[in-house]
Amino acid sequence: MIKDFVCINCPLGCQLTINYDGEKILAVAGNACPRGIAYVKQEFICPLRVLTTLIRVKGTDRPIGVRSDKPIPLQKLLICKDYLNHVEAIAPVQCGDILVKNICSTGANIVAASNSESKTLY
Repeated sequence: MIKDFVCINCPLGCQLTINYDGEKILAVAGNACPRGIAYVKQEFICPLRVLTTLIRVKGTDRPIGVRSDKPIPLQKLLICKDYLNHVEAIAPVQCGDILVKNICSTGANIVAASNSESKTLY
């Protein structure tokens, strides 16, 4: 069987085509560099994404941006997002602070992507 991908490892955006049988890749075509092969193998077997979202901060009126410190499996992305809907950080929060360790057993930590100062809501 054949499946197409667009490589996102560099600005070239190569149009990659794989020939596969079940879960085994038989051939890769269209890559301009070796990174394309590595990308398509990872994307085909277990796609990974960096999670970015907002979480509430106790003591403030604004949520802060957070992200995973490494990519997590795409199949666990919504599970992690749902978990973070119930997380509330405590102000003050500094950019880079680890807010959740090993989220949903993915090995990734959730870190603050911005600062949050302590501020009373009313």
